[in-house]
Amino acid sequence: MKAPGRLSHICFDTANIAESVKLFSGLLGAPCPEINTMTLDKGAGEVKTAFFHLKGGSIELAEHHLPESWGETPLLTGPGFHHIAFEVSQLDEALNRLESLGIRPLPNFPMATSHGRVAFLDPQKTGGILWELAEKETAGNG
Repeated sequence: MKAPGRLSHICFDTANIAESVKLFSGLLGAPCPEINTMTLDKGAGEVKTAFFHLKGGSIELAEHHLPESWGETPLLTGPGFHHIAFEVSQLDEALNRLESLGIRPLPNFPMATSHGRVAFLDPQKTGGILWELAEKETAGNG
């Protein structure tokens, strides 16, 4: 795996994405094009996301309502910093190399999202910080 490409985005978890979008729009002086909703496990859960695209990277806001089938997952962090995302040119290649180092993606990943194919890495293996790898071809879209 080559070193990750540019920083794709930094994500903050929020309890109410509509309120957070309004707040961030004012703070950043930048509009948010839309709030996307991704349904999980046939409607048992959902994740709402919104992106502010800035020079050099993006800020993502996320509101998580994960299904019980996802169990105790590090994806549930509460309001505040959630994860940092990096672009990779070939997600499967990157994950294979990391697996050889004992670093695996979280269950249910990789997966297709509104901003491309992504995988979250186990934060127990990444210094307690949740990392997302996003395929380069789609990472710049959100």
